[in-house]
Amino acid sequence: MKLITHLVTGACVGTILSAVFRSPPHTMVYLTGLGVFINYVIDLGHAHGRFGPKRSAFTHSALGVLIISVMSTVAIHSLGIYLRVTIAQTYLTLMTLIASGLVHLLLDSLTEGGIYFLWPFKKRRYALAHIDYDDPIANSLAIIAFTLPTLYLLYMYRGVIGEWLVRLGLFR
Repeated sequence: MKLITHLVTGACVGTILSAVFRSPPHTMVYLTGLGVFINYVIDLGHAHGRFGPKRSAFTHSALGVLIISVMSTVAIHSLGIYLRVTIAQTYLTLMTLIASGLVHLLLDSLTEGGIYFLWPFKKRRYALAHIDYDDPIANSLAIIAFTLPTLYLLYMYRGVIGEWLVRLGLFR
């Protein structure tokens, strides 16, 4: 999938987790940003080949997502000691990074290139479907599939954002 699709779905995953755990608005913004961050980091390993981006085996594997998520959480937590970061916030940070990373792998497994899910144990690519990575319909459907539940949860969350969605006329 295209980078913009990954960034939007990562933001949606962070927002959904924040709404599910009834986090305050500043934590929602933080988790949404983490969802975007991990997806950007995963795609930093792309090299460009003749037929589009060529995925890095490390960043497009379950082990790679776990290592990147844990390292990012440790870095954020160590910086946050001075800001009094709680264990619950650290747990939400790790959970958001892992969930967003796994959604990234799921979306990339739908493309022709597939992912190296079991790397370094198996150097085989896994592809659930063979969709072009820049297929506009597939990218649009992925964005819609994550955005609609996110808007619904924000509406159910009923905070400032929920009231804003009601005023826009998206919900009653």
